[in-house]
Amino acid sequence: MNQFKKKLALVVIGGLIFSSCGGDDGESSDSSAPVATSATGVTEPLSTEPSDPIDVLYQECLDNGAQVNLIALPDEWANYKGILQSFRDKYPGVKNPVADTDASSAEEMAALATLAGHDDKPAHVDVSPALAQEMV
Repeated sequence: MNQFKKKLALVVIGGLIFSSCGGDDGESSDSSAPVATSATGVTEPLSTEPSDPIDVLYQECLDNGAQVNLIALPDEWANYKGILQSFRDKYPGVKNPVADTDASSAEEMAALATLAGHDDKPAHVDVSPALAQEMV
């Protein structure tokens, strides 16, 4: 189960990063299935299996009761409200409760230590690089 939580954390972190970097530039994408055209001009659908590693991890997460526990992500700080909404829109079905939105870095560290081995242990924290080194 620990390996699953690590993969789920990667999906969440990747989603948070990608959703925070992207913008709506008005371009639309073709959502139809990809196709391949042979030398004879015959068009055949490509496999619909997810090939993007994030998509594969997302599906694995859904298959395993996807939930990622977050802590200390206040809505008004670093656009967490918008980032989390983008994540929820992009990855529906992944629960992502945020515990103690006003927790300090010390409280985040304490939560990691005291909740080790529990299902509600935070999978993501937002601390300074120096504190992250200490936590590792």
